[in-house]
Amino acid sequence: MMEDLLSSSLNSYVFIDTYGYVLFQNGEYKEAKKQFEDAMVINPTDVVVMEHLGDVYYKLEEENKAIEWWEMAKEKGAKNSILLKKIEDKKYYEE
Repeated sequence: MMEDLLSSSLNSYVFIDTYGYVLFQNGEYKEAKKQFEDAMVINPTDVVVMEHLGDVYYKLEEENKAIEWWEMAKEKGAKNSILLKKIEDKKYYEE
């Protein structure tokens, strides 16, 4: 059912990111990563998706990639305090 919704979403990166976030919350990190990457292809400047990619890389134990994505989100204008804490402490925090 979810796949049908994805295929009919007209490449809505927000929908794809949201689906990825649901997978992330359910611990399905590899599939979540794929969704976030797909969302980035559609809109490569979205700072929320960048932060989500950082989060999923952290959960996949690729901390250096996580920090790269978090820092990229910050450089592109993300200002949320949790993101800044993630970068400073080099670890994931629930939002």
